[in-house]
Amino acid sequence: MSGPIPVMERMDAAPRGAAETPGLRASRLVARVWVGAGFAALIAVVAAVAAWPIYRSGTFALLAVAGTLVGGGIAALGWWRRWNGWAVAGALALAILILGVPLAVPSPLGAPDDLVRGLGELASGLVLGWKDLVTVELPVGSYRNLLVPALVVFLVGTCTVLLLAWREDRAAYAAVPVALGMVTFGLFFGRTTVSAPLAIGPVFLYAPVETAVGLAGLVACLGWLAWGTHDERVRALQRAAASSGVRISRRPS
Repeated sequence: MSGPIPVMERMDAAPRGAAETPGLRASRLVARVWVGAGFAALIAVVAAVAAWPIYRSGTFALLAVAGTLVGGGIAALGWWRRWNGWAVAGALALAILILGVPLAVPSPLGAPDDLVRGLGELASGLVLGWKDLVTVELPVGSYRNLLVPALVVFLVGTCTVLLLAWREDRAAYAAVPVALGMVTFGLFFGRTTVSAPLAIGPVFLYAPVETAVGLAGLVACLGWLAWGTHDERVRALQRAAASSGVRISRRPS
């Protein structure tokens, strides 16, 4: 039987007990941060495209951008300062209060009564906005408090995806279901019909927009999983080399 012959990497002796160098660990952390940030940004774009038919308004576009940026900022600060879950949750709750009234519940802020009314609409939207999206006619624009669920998706979702993606243990893979949940919001909430079939010669592609959005989210998640698996394998090899006292060389024998 003929076939490709595997090439073994040469292993050079290294001092026993050698650990991962600070420079190598720093480079791996930088790579994980950038890859995780790119993954979260791509998912946010796909989720915004998926949810656009529900709102179809400039207010929604502004909310999606602001929610993604603020959620990413909270994740970066929490990761850098090593916040626990309660601190991150508190920061997200504060961000919802600050961004909710001007973005998710557009209303005048001149009088105290307007602010109190807006906060009441915000609280109602957090609980009932999800159900109302299923019953109202699309697109909803910035009607009442129906933008509140979108604020939660892009603010909390982006922050959660980043904090999970930046972890170095198996919990990092939990970023995938959260990312798929962000995309699913636009695909299923409030939709009663799908896009018109697309004819490509004799072939008819049903729900082409929804199919493209779903595939884009799935490909992004698969790419992240592939990179995470590769990174975990590299770290496992480095740990094994450090504990066994040998250094794995990249040069083929």
